[in-house]
Amino acid sequence: MPMRKALNKIKLLIFDLDDTLYPEIEYVKSGFSEISNRIFNKYGINKEQFYCDLFDEFKKKRKEVLNRVLKKYNLFSKELLDELIRIYRHHKPRISPYKDLVETIDAFREKYHLGLISDGDKYRQILKLESLGLLKYFEKCIFTNDIGLEYHKPSVKPFMDMLDHFKLATFEALYIGDNEGKDFYGPNQIGVFTVKIVKNGLYNRIKPKNRFYRPKLEIKSFHELVKYLK
Repeated sequence: MPMRKALNKIKLLIFDLDDTLYPEIEYVKSGFSEISNRIFNKYGINKEQFYCDLFDEFKKKRKEVLNRVLKKYNLFSKELLDELIRIYRHHKPRISPYKDLVETIDAFREKYHLGLISDGDKYRQILKLESLGLLKYFEKCIFTNDIGLEYHKPSVKPFMDMLDHFKLATFEALYIGDNEGKDFYGPNQIGVFTVKIVKNGLYNRIKPKNRFYRPKLEIKSFHELVKYLK
């Protein structure tokens, strides 16, 4: 089916969250700032330097950043690590949505149902949506961490659940994500139209395993999507 004809049938827009609605690096920085404040209050360590060390380690390797920095300061313990992870996951983030999303989401809501599918846990992701001022826009949110591993992307299950909620066929939905490592395989398998928003996010340059992981369309702004959907 030609793309224009396929897009004319769309009734539901499904969004990813991190690096699709806002730059995820902002969340990382916000969390690192909260952790650095806690370290300063507890140990008197310069919070600006501790923050810089966290961010430098994050740029080198994203896993176990806290472990490495705490060991550098001879502070590592399981108790402190768990405390700082809780701070990171439960803090109220200082994040902002992409400007072009703010400029277009009201127009999307007027014409389409809006849903969201995220692999994050519900509590943490809702905090993000509230901080972004976007929670009110979504009629249905699915947070796969709270449902089970079988729901994690690239599974088709959360997409089928979303379609069942709105009682729509697969060809009536469009999914917008950013990560070719997992975002598009599931919806591609069932015939949901897939769009990658290219925003230079943390996972934007991940290479797809094969052609089934690639989106049907790439855009650089939500204004482009508005034009395609007209």
